[in-house]
Amino acid sequence: SLTLSKGVPIFSDVSFSIERGSTLLLGGKNGSGKSLLLRTLKGLFTPSSGEIIIDGENVTKKKQKRLLLTGLVFQDTDLQIVGTECSEGPPLRSHQSRCPGCRV
Repeated sequence: SLTLSKGVPIFSDVSFSIERGSTLLLGGKNGSGKSLLLRTLKGLFTPSSGEIIIDGENVTKKKQKRLLLTGLVFQDTDLQIVGTECSEGPPLRSHQSRCPGCRV
């Protein structure tokens, strides 16, 4: 479970397994906690209770290991450009309007 600053639980009693190499679709209404769940699995938040098991190992308190073992693509891809120059990051059409002189 995850509870943030105001003591209101964001999610609780969540349990699922993902087979290696499989794909999982996580759906739900806006504000239902999908992104927070994924960020907790990644290691960006610490769960209030429960365990995170990856490959049979409890990594709940091993934030660095969770950061290394899991990938996460954020919803706003414009913020995922790596580097200070347009040419250093992936080409994104929406980025072109904010980068005069860039060719995408």
